[in-house]
Amino acid sequence: MTFNPAIPLNSDSPGIFPAQSQANFTRLQTIMSSDHQFNLTAAANDGWHTLIHLIPQAPSGILANTGRAYVKSTGGLIQFFYMDDAGTEYQLTPQSVTEVSKIIGTAFLASNGTISVLNASYDYTGYGVVYINGTNVQRSYNFTKSGSVVYLHEFDSNSGSPSRPTLFYSGTNLLAKNNDSSGQNIVWSLMVNRIF
Repeated sequence: MTFNPAIPLNSDSPGIFPAQSQANFTRLQTIMSSDHQFNLTAAANDGWHTLIHLIPQAPSGILANTGRAYVKSTGGLIQFFYMDDAGTEYQLTPQSVTEVSKIIGTAFLASNGTISVLNASYDYTGYGVVYINGTNVQRSYNFTKSGSVVYLHEFDSNSGSPSRPTLFYSGTNLLAKNNDSSGQNIVWSLMVNRIF
């Protein structure tokens, strides 16, 4: 269904306008409903955003008394920006994309149980420790993912009872594993530097 801004024409019969206007209002409702709450009866959340889709832009120049929020491609990824009324641009993309991010977690794993701790589509380098909660039984690693190529190197460990857990890759998915003969609370702490 197509929106028609040219209706009604002066020469149109009033009898055809209801069908024309219904087509236009249906199209407007479809457009509004895609990113906004569109209630057929009045409600407190009329017109609220449900999602915001942004088409990449490349604004330039000063717009007096106007701030602009937009996205644009940077380093092959769509990033979020703000430009103030002096024309100064600020990147607002979350720190997990532009800076080192910390990933921590804990899970009870049965003997030989595993859990995914980092399954990212982007390339990265990092450092991580996995240990048994309440002990100093641990292993420390550095790791890298570049496309489908991964590298994991253990550079430190502290053994004892229970057995030390490990980090390992399954494809490009980084997992933690409980190597003890009984269930254990496994803790992981990763520092990840995303590579664009």
